[in-house]
Amino acid sequence: MRQPNQFDLLKERRFGPFFWTQFLGAGNDNIYKNALILFAAFHGASMTSLDPNALVNLAGAALLSVRFVTRRSTLHRLERWQTSYLPVFALWAAAVVVVLPPLFGFS
Repeated sequence: MRQPNQFDLLKERRFGPFFWTQFLGAGNDNIYKNALILFAAFHGASMTSLDPNALVNLAGAALLSVRFVTRRSTLHRLERWQTSYLPVFALWAAAVVVVLPPLFGFS
Protein backbone atom coordinates (compact mmCIF):
# COMPACT_ATOMS: atom_id res chain seq x y z
CA MET A 1 0.00 0.00 0.00
CA ARG A 2 1.28 3.44 -0.94
CA GLN A 3 1.84 6.09 1.73
CA PRO A 4 0.11 9.45 1.23
CA ASN A 5 2.38 12.26 0.13
CA GLN A 6 1.80 16.02 0.38
CA PHE A 7 3.07 16.52 -3.17
CA ASP A 8 0.19 14.40 -4.48
CA LEU A 9 -2.01 17.44 -3.88
CA LEU A 10 -0.32 19.25 -6.76
CA LYS A 11 -1.49 16.55 -9.16
CA GLU A 12 -5.13 16.90 -8.16
CA ARG A 13 -7.29 18.80 -10.55
CA ARG A 14 -8.95 20.85 -7.79
CA PHE A 15 -5.86 21.99 -5.88
CA GLY A 16 -3.13 22.46 -8.50
CA PRO A 17 -4.44 25.64 -10.20
CA PHE A 18 -4.99 27.38 -6.87
CA PHE A 19 -1.50 26.53 -5.68
CA TRP A 20 0.24 27.67 -8.86
CA THR A 21 -1.75 30.90 -9.01
CA GLN A 22 -0.75 31.72 -5.43
CA PHE A 23 2.84 30.69 -6.07
CA LEU A 24 3.22 32.82 -9.22
CA GLY A 25 1.50 35.79 -7.57
CA ALA A 26 3.93 35.68 -4.65
CA GLY A 27 6.85 35.42 -7.09
CA ASN A 28 5.62 38.44 -9.03
CA ASP A 29 5.23 40.38 -5.79
CA ASN A 30 8.78 39.55 -4.70
CA ILE A 31 10.20 40.53 -8.09
CA TYR A 32 8.47 43.91 -7.86
CA LYS A 33 9.66 44.49 -4.30
CA ASN A 34 13.25 43.53 -5.07
CA ALA A 35 13.32 45.75 -8.17
CA LEU A 36 12.11 48.70 -6.11
CA ILE A 37 14.67 48.09 -3.40
CA LEU A 38 17.54 47.66 -5.87
CA PHE A 39 16.51 50.87 -7.60
CA ALA A 40 16.53 52.71 -4.27
CA ALA A 41 19.88 51.25 -3.26
CA PHE A 42 21.86 51.87 -6.44
CA HIS A 43 20.30 54.99 -7.90
CA GLY A 44 19.29 56.60 -4.66
CA ALA A 45 22.74 56.23 -3.14
CA SER A 46 24.25 58.34 -5.91
CA MET A 47 21.70 61.12 -5.32
CA THR A 48 22.00 61.38 -1.53
CA SER A 49 24.66 61.09 1.12
CA LEU A 50 22.68 58.45 3.03
CA ASP A 51 24.02 54.97 3.60
CA PRO A 52 22.80 52.46 0.95
CA ASN A 53 21.75 50.04 3.71
CA ALA A 54 19.51 52.72 5.21
CA LEU A 55 18.02 53.39 1.78
CA VAL A 56 17.21 49.71 1.30
CA ASN A 57 15.42 49.63 4.65
CA LEU A 58 13.55 52.84 3.87
CA ALA A 59 12.42 51.48 0.49
CA GLY A 60 11.11 48.29 2.09
CA ALA A 61 9.33 50.31 4.79
CA ALA A 62 7.80 52.60 2.15
CA LEU A 63 6.48 49.63 0.19
CA LEU A 64 4.97 48.03 3.29
CA SER A 65 3.40 51.27 4.48
CA VAL A 66 1.79 51.91 1.09
CA ARG A 67 0.30 48.43 1.11
CA PHE A 68 -0.88 48.85 4.70
CA VAL A 69 -2.63 52.12 3.90
CA THR A 70 -4.25 50.93 0.68
CA ARG A 71 -5.58 47.62 2.07
CA ARG A 72 -8.49 48.70 4.22
CA SER A 73 -10.63 45.59 3.85
CA THR A 74 -9.11 43.60 6.71
CA LEU A 75 -9.01 46.56 9.07
CA HIS A 76 -12.53 47.54 8.11
CA ARG A 77 -13.85 44.07 8.97
CA LEU A 78 -12.00 44.10 12.28
CA GLU A 79 -13.31 47.56 13.11
CA ARG A 80 -16.88 46.52 12.29
CA TRP A 81 -16.54 43.42 14.53
CA GLN A 82 -15.21 45.45 17.42
CA THR A 83 -17.88 48.12 17.21
CA SER A 84 -20.66 45.55 16.98
CA TYR A 85 -19.63 44.12 20.36
CA LEU A 86 -19.41 47.51 22.12
CA PRO A 87 -22.97 47.36 23.55
CA VAL A 88 -22.29 43.86 24.91
CA PHE A 89 -19.07 45.01 26.55
CA ALA A 90 -20.83 48.08 27.98
CA LEU A 91 -23.55 45.92 29.55
CA TRP A 92 -21.00 43.57 31.11
CA ALA A 93 -19.00 46.52 32.46
CA ALA A 94 -22.15 48.04 33.96
CA ALA A 95 -23.05 44.70 35.57
CA VAL A 96 -19.58 44.40 37.09
CA VAL A 97 -19.70 47.97 38.44
CA VAL A 98 -23.16 47.48 39.95
CA VAL A 99 -22.81 43.92 41.33
CA LEU A 100 -19.21 43.53 42.53
CA PRO A 101 -18.83 46.45 44.98
CA PRO A 102 -21.70 45.36 47.29
CA LEU A 103 -20.42 41.77 47.23
CA PHE A 104 -17.04 42.85 48.60
CA GLY A 105 -18.37 45.39 51.09
CA PHE A 106 -17.77 48.61 49.17
CA SER A 107 -20.58 51.10 49.44
